[in-house]
Amino acid sequence: MQALVVALIVTLAALYVLWRFLPARWRNLAAKRLGLGAGAGQAGHCHACSDCGACATPAADSDK
Repeated sequence: MQALVVALIVTLAALYVLWRFLPARWRNLAAKRLGLGAGAGQAGHCHACSDCGACATPAADSDK
């Protein structure tokens, strides 16, 4: 029984890693085929660093 639970956890972890590292196009196709909805294919996907603005240079202080 313990081996079965461990095997299930390892399998789920492997599927999670595979899903996260699949190219976005493959994730979207797989999500569509599995009926998971549009949002499931976008999990862990970003377009570029500039999309969220987190990598942008900070604005200069106006009081200097």
